[in-house]
Amino acid sequence: MSPLQVLTNPDKARIKTYINAFSGTDTPITDYYELDNILRLWDKNKKDLFKMFGEHLILSKPIKFDRSEDDRLEDYQREITDEQRSFLRKLKNKITEYNSDNNNQNYFTIYSFFNDSNLSSPRYIYEDRGVIDLPDGSSITINKGDKNMRILHKLLKAFHVFNDPRVDEEMYEQFRISVSKIIDDKIASGTYCLSIHPLDYMTMSDNTHNWSSCMNWTQEAGGGCYRRGTVEMMNSPYVVVAYVLDDKCELLYFNGDDWNSKRWRNLFIVDPKDEVITEVRPYPYDDEKLTKIGLEWLQELCGLSKAEPVKLEHKESAYAGTCTINDNTDTTIRFKTKAMYNDFRYKHKAMMTPKAINSQLVIQYSAPATCMCCGRTEDISWGEENLLLCSECQPGLRCEECGRHVSEDYAYYDEDGYCYCEECFEEYFTVDEITDVSVRKEDSFKVNVMYLDEDGNEITLDPYYAVTSSDHSYLSLFDFSEINQKYPRWGEDNDARSKAFGAKQREYEEKYPIEYGGEIVLGLSDASDLVLKAILGRTSTYRPGLWAKSRGELLAMVINEKGIWDYPYESPSQSDEVINF
Repeated sequence: MSPLQVLTNPDKARIKTYINAFSGTDTPITDYYELDNILRLWDKNKKDLFKMFGEHLILSKPIKFDRSEDDRLEDYQREITDEQRSFLRKLKNKITEYNSDNNNQNYFTIYSFFNDSNLSSPRYIYEDRGVIDLPDGSSITINKGDKNMRILHKLLKAFHVFNDPRVDEEMYEQFRISVSKIIDDKIASGTYCLSIHPLDYMTMSDNTHNWSSCMNWTQEAGGGCYRRGTVEMMNSPYVVVAYVLDDKCELLYFNGDDWNSKRWRNLFIVDPKDEVITEVRPYPYDDEKLTKIGLEWLQELCGLSKAEPVKLEHKESAYAGTCTINDNTDTTIRFKTKAMYNDFRYKHKAMMTPKAINSQLVIQYSAPATCMCCGRTEDISWGEENLLLCSECQPGLRCEECGRHVSEDYAYYDEDGYCYCEECFEEYFTVDEITDVSVRKEDSFKVNVMYLDEDGNEITLDPYYAVTSSDHSYLSLFDFSEINQKYPRWGEDNDARSKAFGAKQREYEEKYPIEYGGEIVLGLSDASDLVLKAILGRTSTYRPGLWAKSRGELLAMVINEKGIWDYPYESPSQSDEVINF
């Protein structure tokens, strides 16, 4: 048996629905053959974990666990009634209105006290000491650790919500009982799952418990910015998803289907060959007991009886994902990923054998991501970690050169409006800094300008790519000022002007022959009639002078009526200016 053979048709239908709804494809998957191709690397790479799981995709067992502050807050937001919220809001507004003429610290204290995170706790949770003024001229001082219900009762007696104090007391008592039930419920029952099921990787950050991460698929505007990593984890031979379902067994609903909603989850790397089991990072909070359950269960499953608990901690001065073992800087383990966000930058709990502890290990726990439409694998560019589709299947912009998908934020365009990725644009294009036009390098030529510095040394400026297309001829570098003066642009003798320009152009073309993609070197001795209108800058054809763009090398040469002259190579200014002589 293989993982794909035990994946049921109802679960395949759920996976198809999830992919079609959230991957961004405009060609939905229609049959199981397409899905089998998408899942082929998962099927191949999970075989060892599948065998370790006893040929099951999900293992589960009931547990009791300590409820976290996040659990308590979630229950508070679910259990407190609209009537109780209205009661609290009216009380808060009365207190805020009375304290409106006082300093901002009072307002901050009021806001903090009535915050859900605080009222779902038995005691005031914030560090800063707070003060709230009362109508009788006194005040209440609130410190961290003070009992919230006692403070609330004092505030209610000072600022009545209703005209009848008995109604105030009744509403207060109802609220107090509701909160007490939430706070007193310290132990929760649920189900602990270890999974290699495809849908548990796809939904590992999508849930109904109000937490998320950069791995989620369902978020608006294209999902989480690293969601491609979920597919790499799905296809990885090492990665297991561990998660907790609460006793209410809430489900994640999507387009008529549903799946397990994860109250808490963690990823575990299981590498029996290197004798390592480690957590990656828990979400939405760290819980040592839940992590320990996963580590010990996985240790039992893979038979690493000699493994012992160790502490991994990210080593700041090393490569990303490099951790020390038990604070020993001489032994490290490095975890590598591809598009997956590398969470090994904190403190992590692990199980390792003595052999592994004394080794220098490198574990690549990402596997190639398959396209969620056609199943193809391909490398991606920086900024594409959120893509679940390959460049062939991804809707939207594509690079004219390599055909890959291009994000609108990283798209480059030529003069004709064609789109290119950043890599292709940098490789094949340059910018004519006279016209700001993007041109292909084979349609330009390289100008190297040489000059003598004050010590007589030859200096060559950074090359400038000039356009050789008909619209932006390299002849724009040359001096036609005499013709412009003799035959004004809007004058009557246009034929004579055109003939004069043609003759001058042929003269320059013969003197400075250029081939597409070629290169010339211009020195002072052979360029006395050359006007460098724009070596990394601009100038006017009708007067001597040079527009400087805060580039010191630009000012190495300036122009006047007599031709090109030496000029000190230091830039006199960091702002645009005209140098006239």
